[in-house]
Amino acid sequence: MTFAIMALLMGGFAYNANAQEGVKKDQKHAKEELMAENWDQTLTEFEQLVDKCVNLYQKMQKDEAFAKENQADFQKTLKKAENLKAKIEKNKNKLDKKQGERYNTICKKMLKLYEK
Repeated sequence: MTFAIMALLMGGFAYNANAQEGVKKDQKHAKEELMAENWDQTLTEFEQLVDKCVNLYQKMQKDEAFAKENQADFQKTLKKAENLKAKIEKNKNKLDKKQGERYNTICKKMLKLYEK
């Protein structure tokens, strides 16, 4: 093999290694974006559950018949919200600043259920 061919091959390997490194960085970035997006979806689901609990609770306070009819739904929804909260709590360090602030805001809404 001549020096020129070896240099060309070695340069190709270096280019290939650099290209692979770039692909790995792109994949890592895409994975981070997907994780952030998934946490946004999880927070949205958590917020919807908490809002439903708050809404049911307020209606239950005003109407005894409604309360009897919807007690099971309220308990089921509250349990889902608490389970999701526990999941988020375990992974709280994976939330970015904005998501962390959103999580705290939702938790404050949820806390109002226990204050009444």
